[in-house]
Amino acid sequence: MDSYDIAHASAERTAGACVALGIDPIITADALLTVALATWAAETGRVVDAVDLLATWVEVRDGR
Repeated sequence: MDSYDIAHASAERTAGACVALGIDPIITADALLTVALATWAAETGRVVDAVDLLATWVEVRDGR
């Protein structure tokens, strides 16, 4: 199992748990994609972009 397989399995388990809890699949996908993009940005040296992405997501989520 390589890193991709581990990450994919983790995301799949998380998504499955959200479905089991009755969380809207659109919200689950939005949250997983946002966290993934912010993690990628931070890990590639764009920490400010990661913070901005998360701040924007919270504003949209909260309807501001």
